[in-house]
Amino acid sequence: MTPPAVDERQRTVDDFGTSRLLGHVRGSIERTFRELLEATPDAMVIVDQNGEIVLLNAQTERLFGWSREELLGRPVEVLIPARYTAHHRAHRASYFTDPRARPMGVGLELWGRRKDGSEFPVEISLGPLDTERGMLVMSAIRDVSERRRADERAQLLIRERAARSALEEALRARDEFLAVAAHELKTPVTGLAGFIELLLREMERTGAVDPQRLRQALGRIGEQSRKLSTLVTQLLDLSRIQGGQLRLEASPTDLVALARQAIAAAGGGATPRSIELEAPSALTAEVDPQRFGQVLTSLLDNALKYTPPDGHIEVSVASQDMHALVTVTDHGGGIAGGQRDRLFDEFYRVDPRAPVGGTGLALLVSRQIVAQHAGTLVAEVPSEGGMRLVVRVPIARGAPRTEAVTP
Repeated sequence: MTPPAVDERQRTVDDFGTSRLLGHVRGSIERTFRELLEATPDAMVIVDQNGEIVLLNAQTERLFGWSREELLGRPVEVLIPARYTAHHRAHRASYFTDPRARPMGVGLELWGRRKDGSEFPVEISLGPLDTERGMLVMSAIRDVSERRRADERAQLLIRERAARSALEEALRARDEFLAVAAHELKTPVTGLAGFIELLLREMERTGAVDPQRLRQALGRIGEQSRKLSTLVTQLLDLSRIQGGQLRLEASPTDLVALARQAIAAAGGGATPRSIELEAPSALTAEVDPQRFGQVLTSLLDNALKYTPPDGHIEVSVASQDMHALVTVTDHGGGIAGGQRDRLFDEFYRVDPRAPVGGTGLALLVSRQIVAQHAGTLVAEVPSEGGMRLVVRVPIARGAPRTEAVTP
Protein backbone atom coordinates (compact mmCIF):
# COMPACT_ATOMS: atom_id res chain seq x y z
CA MET A 1 0.00 0.00 0.00
CA THR A 2 1.48 3.36 -0.98
CA PRO A 3 2.06 5.75 2.00
CA PRO A 4 0.20 9.02 1.80
CA ALA A 5 2.13 11.93 0.35
CA VAL A 6 3.50 14.34 2.90
CA ASP A 7 2.43 17.91 2.55
CA GLU A 8 5.68 19.87 2.07
CA ARG A 9 4.18 22.92 3.75
CA GLN A 10 3.23 20.87 6.79
CA ARG A 11 6.82 19.52 6.99
CA THR A 12 8.15 23.06 7.01
CA VAL A 13 5.75 24.07 9.78
CA ASP A 14 6.73 21.04 11.85
CA ASP A 15 10.47 21.71 11.42
CA PHE A 16 9.98 25.33 12.40
CA GLY A 17 8.07 24.30 15.52
CA THR A 18 10.76 21.83 16.54
CA SER A 19 13.47 24.44 16.08
CA ARG A 20 11.54 26.93 18.19
CA LEU A 21 11.01 24.30 20.88
CA LEU A 22 14.73 23.42 20.95
CA GLY A 23 15.58 27.10 21.02
CA HIS A 24 13.27 27.59 24.01
CA VAL A 25 14.94 24.61 25.75
CA ARG A 26 18.42 25.93 25.06
CA GLY A 27 17.38 29.37 26.17
CA SER A 28 15.87 28.01 29.35
CA ILE A 29 19.05 26.03 30.13
CA GLU A 30 21.23 29.05 29.41
CA ARG A 31 19.10 31.27 31.70
CA THR A 32 19.27 28.66 34.43
CA PHE A 33 23.04 28.41 34.04
CA ARG A 34 23.44 32.17 34.22
CA GLU A 35 21.17 32.38 37.26
CA LEU A 36 23.21 29.68 38.99
CA LEU A 37 26.39 31.51 38.07
CA GLU A 38 25.07 34.73 39.61
CA ALA A 39 23.81 32.94 42.72
CA THR A 40 27.24 31.39 43.44
CA PRO A 41 29.01 33.19 46.35
CA ASP A 42 32.40 32.75 44.68
CA ALA A 43 33.70 34.81 41.80
CA MET A 44 33.11 32.74 38.63
CA VAL A 45 35.24 33.38 35.54
CA ILE A 46 34.94 31.35 32.31
CA VAL A 47 37.72 31.54 29.72
CA ASP A 48 38.30 30.00 26.30
CA GLN A 49 41.41 28.22 25.01
CA ASN A 50 43.01 31.59 24.22
CA GLY A 51 42.69 32.58 27.87
CA GLU A 52 40.10 35.28 27.09
CA ILE A 53 37.26 35.88 29.51
CA VAL A 54 33.93 34.96 27.92
CA LEU A 55 31.65 34.96 30.96
CA LEU A 56 31.73 36.15 34.58
CA ASN A 57 29.34 36.85 37.43
CA ALA A 58 28.61 39.89 39.54
CA GLN A 59 30.73 38.57 42.42
CA THR A 60 33.76 38.80 40.11
CA GLU A 61 33.02 42.49 39.56
CA ARG A 62 32.72 43.10 43.30
CA LEU A 63 35.84 41.12 44.19
CA PHE A 64 38.20 42.50 41.54
CA GLY A 65 36.76 45.99 41.06
CA TRP A 66 36.32 45.66 37.30
CA SER A 67 33.03 46.04 35.44
CA ARG A 68 31.72 43.19 33.33
CA GLU A 69 32.26 45.18 30.14
CA GLU A 70 35.89 45.89 31.06
CA LEU A 71 36.71 42.21 31.60
CA LEU A 72 34.87 40.45 28.76
CA GLY A 73 37.32 39.56 25.97
CA ARG A 74 40.41 40.39 28.05
CA PRO A 75 43.09 37.83 29.02
CA VAL A 76 42.39 36.23 32.38
CA GLU A 77 45.95 37.19 33.45
CA VAL A 78 44.61 40.68 34.11
CA LEU A 79 43.25 39.23 37.38
CA ILE A 80 46.60 37.97 38.73
CA PRO A 81 49.81 39.77 39.77
CA ALA A 82 52.17 40.51 36.88
CA ARG A 83 54.99 38.41 38.38
CA TYR A 84 52.88 35.28 37.91
CA THR A 85 51.53 35.88 34.38
CA ALA A 86 54.21 33.95 32.46
CA HIS A 87 53.82 30.86 34.67
CA HIS A 88 50.05 31.15 34.52
CA ARG A 89 50.00 31.12 30.73
CA ALA A 90 52.07 27.93 30.72
CA HIS A 91 49.84 26.27 33.35
CA ARG A 92 46.72 27.36 31.46
CA ALA A 93 48.00 25.79 28.24
CA SER A 94 48.86 22.54 30.02
CA TYR A 95 45.41 22.40 31.64
CA PHE A 96 43.70 22.15 28.27
CA THR A 97 45.74 19.02 27.51
CA ASP A 98 44.26 17.30 30.58
CA PRO A 99 41.03 19.14 31.50
CA ARG A 100 39.46 17.89 34.75
CA ALA A 101 37.90 19.30 37.87
CA ARG A 102 40.59 20.04 40.45
CA PRO A 103 41.95 22.74 42.75
CA MET A 104 44.56 25.03 41.25
CA GLY A 105 48.09 25.33 42.64
CA VAL A 106 47.89 22.67 45.36
CA GLY A 107 50.41 23.53 48.08
CA LEU A 108 51.08 27.00 46.63
CA GLU A 109 50.01 30.46 47.72
CA LEU A 110 47.74 31.96 45.03
CA TRP A 111 47.09 35.67 44.69
CA GLY A 112 44.53 37.79 42.87
CA ARG A 113 44.97 41.38 41.68
CA ARG A 114 42.27 44.04 41.80
CA LYS A 115 41.83 46.83 39.29
CA ASP A 116 43.58 49.24 41.69
CA GLY A 117 46.63 46.94 41.79
CA SER A 118 46.09 45.65 45.33
CA GLU A 119 46.61 41.92 45.89
CA PHE A 120 44.81 39.38 48.05
CA PRO A 121 45.15 35.63 48.71
CA VAL A 122 42.72 33.36 46.85
CA GLU A 123 41.68 29.76 46.43
CA ILE A 124 40.84 28.66 42.88
CA SER A 125 39.02 25.56 41.66
CA LEU A 126 39.01 24.65 37.96
CA GLY A 127 36.48 22.72 35.92
CA PRO A 128 36.16 22.04 32.14
CA LEU A 129 33.05 22.97 30.12
CA ASP A 130 32.50 21.23 26.76
CA THR A 131 30.47 23.67 24.63
CA GLU A 132 29.56 24.34 21.01
CA ARG A 133 32.38 26.88 20.81
CA GLY A 134 34.93 24.38 22.11
CA MET A 135 36.41 23.61 25.48
CA LEU A 136 36.03 26.33 28.10
CA VAL A 137 37.44 26.47 31.63
CA MET A 138 35.39 27.67 34.57
CA SER A 139 37.29 29.07 37.56
CA ALA A 140 35.71 29.47 41.00
CA ILE A 141 37.72 32.12 42.87
CA ARG A 142 37.38 32.67 46.62
CA ASP A 143 38.95 35.45 48.68
CA VAL A 144 40.66 33.78 51.67
CA SER A 145 42.05 36.95 53.25
CA GLU A 146 39.96 36.55 56.41
CA ARG A 147 40.88 32.87 56.71
CA ARG A 148 44.55 33.76 56.22
CA ARG A 149 44.30 36.39 58.95
CA ALA A 150 42.56 33.89 61.21
CA ASP A 151 45.31 31.32 60.53
CA GLU A 152 47.97 33.93 61.25
CA ARG A 153 46.23 34.88 64.50
CA ALA A 154 46.03 31.18 65.43
CA GLN A 155 49.72 30.66 64.63
CA LEU A 156 50.62 33.77 66.59
CA LEU A 157 48.63 32.47 69.55
CA ILE A 158 50.39 29.10 69.28
CA ARG A 159 53.78 30.83 69.19
CA GLU A 160 52.85 33.02 72.15
CA ARG A 161 51.74 29.98 74.15
CA ALA A 162 54.93 28.12 73.20
CA ALA A 163 57.03 31.13 74.18
CA ARG A 164 55.15 31.44 77.48
CA SER A 165 55.62 27.73 78.14
CA ALA A 166 59.31 27.97 77.26
CA LEU A 167 59.68 30.96 79.57
CA GLU A 168 57.94 29.14 82.40
CA GLU A 169 60.16 26.10 81.81
CA ALA A 170 63.24 28.34 81.74
CA LEU A 171 62.19 29.95 85.02
CA ARG A 172 61.58 26.51 86.54
CA ALA A 173 64.96 25.31 85.31
CA ARG A 174 66.61 28.47 86.64
CA ASP A 175 65.06 28.00 90.07
CA GLU A 176 66.08 24.36 90.09
CA PHE A 177 69.53 25.31 88.88
CA LEU A 178 69.94 27.89 91.63
CA ALA A 179 68.70 25.48 94.28
CA VAL A 180 71.00 22.65 93.17
CA ALA A 181 73.97 24.94 92.55
CA ALA A 182 73.56 26.65 95.92
CA HIS A 183 73.37 23.30 97.71
CA GLU A 184 76.28 21.74 95.86
CA LEU A 185 78.45 24.84 96.15
CA LYS A 186 77.68 25.14 99.83
CA THR A 187 78.89 21.60 100.60
CA PRO A 188 82.57 21.97 99.52
CA VAL A 189 82.74 25.57 100.71
CA THR A 190 81.51 24.51 104.15
CA GLY A 191 84.04 21.68 104.16
CA LEU A 192 86.88 24.04 103.23
CA ALA A 193 85.90 26.51 105.92
CA GLY A 194 85.55 23.76 108.52
CA PHE A 195 89.00 22.22 107.95
CA ILE A 196 90.69 25.63 107.80
CA GLU A 197 88.99 26.62 111.06
CA LEU A 198 90.07 23.33 112.65
CA LEU A 199 93.70 23.97 111.73
CA LEU A 200 93.57 27.54 113.00
CA ARG A 201 92.09 26.48 116.33
CA GLU A 202 94.78 23.86 116.83
CA MET A 203 97.46 26.40 115.99
CA GLU A 204 95.96 28.85 118.48
CA ARG A 205 95.74 26.16 121.14
CA THR A 206 99.14 24.54 120.72
CA GLY A 207 101.08 26.97 118.58
CA ALA A 208 101.58 24.19 116.03
CA VAL A 209 99.73 21.53 114.07
CA ASP A 210 100.34 17.81 114.25
CA PRO A 211 101.86 16.82 110.88
CA GLN A 212 99.50 13.89 110.43
CA ARG A 213 96.46 16.00 111.20
CA LEU A 214 97.82 18.66 108.87
CA ARG A 215 98.21 16.15 106.04
CA GLN A 216 94.68 14.83 106.61
CA ALA A 217 93.18 18.31 106.74
CA LEU A 218 95.07 19.51 103.67
CA GLY A 219 94.02 16.34 101.84
CA ARG A 220 90.38 17.04 102.64
CA ILE A 221 90.82 20.68 101.67
CA GLY A 222 92.30 19.60 98.35
CA GLU A 223 89.45 17.12 97.83
CA GLN A 224 86.78 19.73 98.52
CA SER A 225 88.61 22.26 96.32
CA ARG A 226 88.59 19.79 93.44
CA LYS A 227 84.86 19.20 93.92
CA LEU A 228 84.27 22.92 93.90
CA SER A 229 86.38 23.36 90.77
CA THR A 230 84.56 20.49 89.03
CA LEU A 231 81.17 21.95 89.89
CA VAL A 232 82.11 25.42 88.63
CA THR A 233 83.49 23.87 85.43
CA GLN A 234 80.27 21.90 84.86
CA LEU A 235 78.13 24.98 85.39
CA LEU A 236 80.26 27.02 83.00
CA ASP A 237 80.26 24.26 80.40
CA LEU A 238 76.48 23.94 80.62
CA SER A 239 76.14 27.68 80.13
CA ARG A 240 78.48 27.58 77.10
CA ILE A 241 76.65 24.62 75.59
CA GLN A 242 73.23 26.23 75.99
CA GLY A 243 74.61 29.44 74.49
CA GLY A 244 76.26 27.61 71.58
CA GLN A 245 79.68 28.88 72.70
CA LEU A 246 81.47 25.60 73.45
CA ARG A 247 84.38 25.40 71.02
CA LEU A 248 86.51 22.34 70.25
CA GLU A 249 90.15 22.17 69.16
CA ALA A 250 90.26 18.70 67.62
CA SER A 251 93.46 16.93 66.66
CA PRO A 252 94.52 13.29 66.15
CA THR A 253 94.54 11.95 69.71
CA ASP A 254 95.38 8.55 71.18
CA LEU A 255 92.23 7.54 73.08
CA VAL A 256 94.05 4.73 74.89
CA ALA A 257 96.51 7.22 76.38
CA LEU A 258 93.60 9.47 77.40
CA ALA A 259 91.88 6.52 79.07
CA ARG A 260 95.06 5.67 81.02
CA GLN A 261 95.38 9.27 82.17
CA ALA A 262 91.75 9.36 83.31
CA ILE A 263 92.17 6.09 85.23
CA ALA A 264 95.34 7.38 86.89
CA ALA A 265 93.59 10.61 87.89
CA ALA A 266 90.67 8.59 89.31
CA GLY A 267 93.08 6.69 91.56
CA GLY A 268 93.28 3.42 89.66
CA GLY A 269 94.48 0.55 91.81
CA ALA A 270 95.17 2.89 94.75
CA THR A 271 91.45 2.93 95.59
CA PRO A 272 89.50 0.00 97.05
CA ARG A 273 87.68 -0.21 93.70
CA SER A 274 89.77 -1.70 90.92
CA ILE A 275 89.65 -0.28 87.40
CA GLU A 276 90.50 -2.67 84.57
CA LEU A 277 91.43 -1.41 81.10
CA GLU A 278 91.09 -3.50 77.96
CA ALA A 279 92.46 -1.68 74.93
CA PRO A 280 94.86 -1.89 71.97
CA SER A 281 98.26 -0.27 72.31
CA ALA A 282 96.91 2.81 70.54
CA LEU A 283 93.75 4.02 68.85
CA THR A 284 93.62 7.49 67.30
CA ALA A 285 90.54 9.66 66.81
CA GLU A 286 90.01 13.27 65.80
CA VAL A 287 88.99 14.77 69.16
CA ASP A 288 89.69 17.70 71.44
CA PRO A 289 92.03 15.97 73.94
CA GLN A 290 91.11 18.25 76.84
CA ARG A 291 87.35 17.95 76.33
CA PHE A 292 87.41 14.24 75.56
CA GLY A 293 89.56 13.64 78.60
CA GLN A 294 86.96 15.55 80.60
CA VAL A 295 84.29 13.15 79.28
CA LEU A 296 86.29 10.07 80.30
CA THR A 297 86.91 11.53 83.76
CA SER A 298 83.19 12.23 84.20
CA LEU A 299 82.25 8.69 83.17
CA LEU A 300 84.77 7.21 85.61
CA ASP A 301 83.64 9.51 88.41
CA ASN A 302 80.06 8.42 87.80
CA ALA A 303 81.08 4.75 87.90
CA LEU A 304 83.10 5.24 91.10
CA LYS A 305 80.17 6.91 92.86
CA TYR A 306 77.86 3.97 92.29
CA THR A 307 80.35 1.12 92.69
CA PRO A 308 80.68 -0.59 96.11
CA PRO A 309 84.05 -0.14 97.89
CA ASP A 310 85.10 -3.69 97.01
CA GLY A 311 83.70 -3.55 93.48
CA HIS A 312 85.45 -3.09 90.17
CA ILE A 313 85.04 -1.00 87.03
CA GLU A 314 85.83 -2.05 83.47
CA VAL A 315 87.02 0.36 80.79
CA SER A 316 87.47 -0.70 77.18
CA VAL A 317 88.68 1.07 74.06
CA ALA A 318 88.05 -0.54 70.67
CA SER A 319 87.29 0.24 67.03
CA GLN A 320 84.20 -0.71 65.06
CA ASP A 321 83.14 0.38 61.55
CA MET A 322 85.56 3.34 61.43
CA HIS A 323 84.44 4.50 64.86
CA ALA A 324 86.13 4.37 68.23
CA LEU A 325 84.16 2.89 71.11
CA VAL A 326 85.01 3.79 74.70
CA THR A 327 83.00 1.86 77.27
CA VAL A 328 82.86 2.32 81.05
CA THR A 329 81.03 -0.43 82.95
CA ASP A 330 80.31 -0.43 86.66
CA HIS A 331 78.72 -3.12 88.81
CA GLY A 332 76.71 -0.90 91.09
CA GLY A 333 72.99 -0.87 91.71
CA GLY A 334 72.17 -0.16 88.06
CA ILE A 335 69.17 1.79 86.75
CA ALA A 336 65.64 0.97 85.68
CA GLY A 337 64.66 1.16 82.02
CA GLY A 338 62.59 4.31 82.54
CA GLN A 339 65.50 6.04 84.28
CA ARG A 340 67.78 5.42 81.32
CA ASP A 341 65.77 7.90 79.25
CA ARG A 342 66.25 10.60 81.89
CA LEU A 343 69.85 9.89 82.76
CA PHE A 344 71.09 12.79 80.61
CA ASP A 345 68.51 15.35 81.80
CA GLU A 346 69.63 18.47 83.63
CA PHE A 347 70.08 17.95 87.39
CA TYR A 348 68.69 14.42 87.22
CA ARG A 349 70.05 11.92 89.72
CA VAL A 350 69.20 8.23 89.80
CA ASP A 351 68.37 8.32 93.52
CA PRO A 352 68.34 11.81 95.09
CA ARG A 353 68.05 10.21 98.55
CA ALA A 354 71.25 8.20 98.12
CA PRO A 355 74.36 9.53 99.94
CA VAL A 356 75.99 10.33 96.60
CA GLY A 357 76.93 13.89 95.77
CA GLY A 358 76.74 15.62 92.42
CA THR A 359 74.52 17.93 90.42
CA GLY A 360 73.50 15.47 87.72
CA LEU A 361 75.22 17.72 85.15
CA ALA A 362 78.28 15.61 84.35
CA LEU A 363 76.55 13.15 82.01
CA LEU A 364 74.55 15.90 80.30
CA VAL A 365 77.70 17.94 79.64
CA SER A 366 79.55 14.79 78.52
CA ARG A 367 76.83 13.88 76.01
CA GLN A 368 76.88 17.40 74.56
CA ILE A 369 80.67 17.35 74.21
CA VAL A 370 80.53 13.94 72.50
CA ALA A 371 77.77 15.21 70.18
CA GLN A 372 80.03 18.08 69.11
CA HIS A 373 82.55 15.41 68.11
CA ALA A 374 79.87 13.93 65.78
CA GLY A 375 79.52 11.06 68.22
CA THR A 376 77.04 9.56 70.65
CA LEU A 377 76.94 8.73 74.35
CA VAL A 378 74.37 6.15 75.44
CA ALA A 379 73.59 4.23 78.60
CA GLU A 380 73.03 0.48 78.60
CA VAL A 381 71.85 -1.89 81.31
CA PRO A 382 73.89 -5.12 81.28
CA SER A 383 72.05 -8.33 82.13
CA GLU A 384 74.43 -8.96 85.03
CA GLY A 385 73.55 -5.60 86.62
CA GLY A 386 75.25 -2.24 86.96
CA MET A 387 75.41 0.25 84.11
CA ARG A 388 77.43 0.63 80.93
CA LEU A 389 78.15 4.01 79.32
CA VAL A 390 79.26 3.81 75.69
CA VAL A 391 80.94 6.63 73.74
CA ARG A 392 81.12 6.31 69.96
CA VAL A 393 83.13 8.81 67.86
CA PRO A 394 84.61 8.71 64.33
CA ILE A 395 88.21 7.47 64.05
CA ALA A 396 90.71 9.97 62.66
CA ARG A 397 91.42 9.56 58.95
CA GLY A 398 94.47 7.41 58.38
CA ALA A 399 94.61 6.29 62.01
CA PRO A 400 95.62 2.74 62.95
CA ARG A 401 92.70 0.43 63.60
CA THR A 402 93.42 -2.00 66.43
CA GLU A 403 96.59 -3.60 67.69
CA ALA A 404 97.37 -6.23 70.27
CA VAL A 405 95.19 -5.89 73.35
CA THR A 406 97.06 -4.95 76.49
CA PRO A 407 95.61 -5.25 79.99
